Amino acid sequence: MRFVAIASIFLSAFLAFSVEPLTAKRFLPAFGGTASVWVTCLVAFQGVLFLGYLYAHAVARLARKTQIGVHLGLLAVSFVVFPFRVPRPPSPEAVPLFGLLFEMARSAALPFFVLSTNSALVQHWYTRRTGKAPWFLYAVSNAGSLLGLLGYPLIVEPLTGLRAQSTLWLAGYALFVVCTGVVVVIAAGAASEAAPSSPAPPREQVVRWFTRSALGAMLLTAVSFWITMDVAAVPLLWVLPLALYLATFILAFSPRAPFPRASLVILAMLAIMLGLLNSMVNPRSIELVVGSGLGAVFIGGWIVHGDLSRDRPAPDRLTGYYLWIAAGGFAGGLVGNVVPPLLFDSIAEYPIALALLAIALAAATDTRPIRETLRSRSTWAILAGVVALLALASWGLRTERGDGSWFHMILIAVLVPGVVLVRKRPGLFGLTSACIAVFLVTGNLAGNLVDAERSFYGVVRVSMVGGVKRMKHGTTIHGAARRKPGDPPGAYYHPSGPLGESVVAQSDGARIGIVGLGVGALAALGRPGQTITFYEINPDVAPLAQEHFDFLGTSLAAVDHVLGDARLTIGGVPDGTFDLLVVDAFSSDAVPVHLLTKEGVAVWLRKTKPGGTVVFHVSNRYFHLLPVLRGAAEASKAHVLSKSFEPTMEQRTEELATEVVAGAMTLDSANAARLAATGWQPLTAEESILWTDDYTSVLTTLTFLR
Repeated sequence: MRFVAIASIFLSAFLAFSVEPLTAKRFLPAFGGTASVWVTCLVAFQGVLFLGYLYAHAVARLARKTQIGVHLGLLAVSFVVFPFRVPRPPSPEAVPLFGLLFEMARSAALPFFVLSTNSALVQHWYTRRTGKAPWFLYAVSNAGSLLGLLGYPLIVEPLTGLRAQSTLWLAGYALFVVCTGVVVVIAAGAASEAAPSSPAPPREQVVRWFTRSALGAMLLTAVSFWITMDVAAVPLLWVLPLALYLATFILAFSPRAPFPRASLVILAMLAIMLGLLNSMVNPRSIELVVGSGLGAVFIGGWIVHGDLSRDRPAPDRLTGYYLWIAAGGFAGGLVGNVVPPLLFDSIAEYPIALALLAIALAAATDTRPIRETLRSRSTWAILAGVVALLALASWGLRTERGDGSWFHMILIAVLVPGVVLVRKRPGLFGLTSACIAVFLVTGNLAGNLVDAERSFYGVVRVSMVGGVKRMKHGTTIHGAARRKPGDPPGAYYHPSGPLGESVVAQSDGARIGIVGLGVGALAALGRPGQTITFYEINPDVAPLAQEHFDFLGTSLAAVDHVLGDARLTIGGVPDGTFDLLVVDAFSSDAVPVHLLTKEGVAVWLRKTKPGGTVVFHVSNRYFHLLPVLRGAAEASKAHVLSKSFEPTMEQRTEELATEVVAGAMTLDSANAARLAATGWQPLTAEESILWTDDYTSVLTTLTFLR
C-alpha cells in the first residue's frame, strides 16, 4: 500500500496547488486584474481545505464499509462535474468579493474539496492497514504541493495556454481518481476499525494547534497581498509566498531536517523589523519589497510550523490534528483578508501579522514573566527610545520630498542593531514590534495623510508632502497637484510629455477616452467642445479625485466617468467612437495584464475612429512592457511607436525623479507618420512578446532579468 498511497497523496497535493493559480488567473480579467483576486482565492481555498479535513475527520469515524462507499461516491461525482466554467464578471454595483467567491464555488470548489480530503484519509487508512506512523506522507503531500505551485509559473504558464492547462489538469485528476480508487480498495481489506486508543488532546494543546496555524496563514495572506498589490497580480508572485509557506511544513515535518529554533528566532526578529520598516517607508526597491516579505513568511512559518510538528499527537488522532490546523489556517486567512478592508484604510494586516509573530515568539521563548519585563526600567527606556524614533519618522516622512530612501537607511542603521541588543529578551522585542505596529495602523506615521479609502481594488490615499497633494495607490503615485489655478498638470501628465501632448493634439470636437482616472490630471488639458470620458474600476477613486483635486471640476471639456472594468464598459461603446484612447490603468505599479493582451488591444483599436490613436502609459519599475505592445500591434496589424520623457524640475509636480514611457498604436499609416514627425519612435528595436487572454507570462518582461 505504501507506493500507491504515496502516488495518491502526491497527485492530490500537486493538483490542488496547481489549480489554485490556474483558477485565480482565469478569474483575473473578469475581476479587474487586482491583487485581491489571488488573496481572496487563497482564503477561499483555505476554507475548502478546512471543509475537506472536516469531512475526513467525520468519515474516519464511520464504519469501514461506510467509509469506502461514501468516498468512492464522492470521487465519482467529482469526476463527472466539469470544474472549469467561464467566470462571469460582476456588475459595477455588485460587491466583487462575493461575486468572486460565488464563481469559485461553481467552478473549482468540488474537485478541490475532494483533493483536500485525500491526504488525511489516506494517512488514516495507511495507519490502520500497516500500523505504522504516517508522518512521512505529510511531507510527501507538502512536496507535491510545492512542486505544483512552483511548476505553474516556471514551467506550465510559460509553455501552455489556459485551455491546454485545464485539459492537462483534468487528465491528472483522472489519474488521481484511479490511484485513490486503488487505495480505497486496499483499505477495504484492512482490519476492522478500532476507536482511537490514545487519550484526547487537552484543550490547551488544541488551542496551540489552532493559533499557530492561524498566525502562519495570516502572515502568508498579508505578505501575498502586500507584494502582489505593489508589484503585479501575476502567478509568479502569487506562488512565491505560498511555496515558501509549504516549504516550512516540509522542513518542520521532515524527521531528518534540523529545527534550529534559537537561530531562527534571531532571524525572525530581523525579518520582522525589516518588514515593519518597509511598511513604514515603502521603499522603491523590488528586492526589499519582495525579499523582506518572503523572509518573514519563510522564517516565521518555519518557527510556528516547527512548533506544530513538535506538538503533534499520536497517529490515531491525526485527522483531528489536521482539522485544527486547517481551521486555524482558514481563520488566519479570513482575519488577514476579509477583516482588514472592513476596519482599516491601509494594509494594516501586514504590520499586525508581524507584531503578532513577535509576540508569539516572546510568549514561547522568553523565560522572564511578563510582569518582570514590564517592571524593568530598561524596558520603558527602550520603548521611549522607539517612540522617539517613530515620532522622528513621522516628522521625516511628512517633510520628505524624495522617496524616503535616506530616512529608511537611518532607521535600519538604528533599529536593526537594536534587535541584536535585545535578542535575549524576546518579550521586550515583542512589545517594541507591537508599538511600531500600533503607530502604523493608527496612521501616526502618516501625519501628512489627508484622506484614505480601501476596497477590493486596493488602498487609495491622499496625502500632503512638502506642499504637494498627491494620490497614491499602494506605493505608486497616481497624480499630484502643486499649482496655481490654470497651471498645467505636471510630471507624467505635463503637456510636453507623450500623454499630455496626445491630448493637446486633438481637435476641438474630439472624443477622448481615458482608462484609469487617478486624480483626473489629463482633464486639465481638455478644450471647449471636447468630450473626455474616464473609465475607472475602483469606486473610491472618483470621490477622492473630485474632493481633493480640481482637475475634473475646472476642465474646459465636457468630463464624465464610467464605473467598471474598461474592457467591459468600453466594449459596449460603438466602434469608432474615440479620436484618442489613453490606457493608463495601474494597480499600484502594475498594469493589469488583460488590458495588454491581443484581445484587449483589439478592443481599444476597434473603438477608435479611422486615423485615431491608442496611447499606452507603460512607465514601470519592474516590467518592460514595450515588447508586449509590439506583439499585440503585430497581431492586430497596427503601427506601434514609443516615446520617453523626463520632465525638468519646473515641469515636475514634486522633486521625485520621473520618467514617462508611453507607446502609441494606430491602424492608419498617415497617423503613424504624423506621430513619427513629433518624436515618436517605431518599436523596431524591441523584441516581440504576444500576450493573449489564453496565454500570458511575465518572466520575460521583468526588468531585472533583462
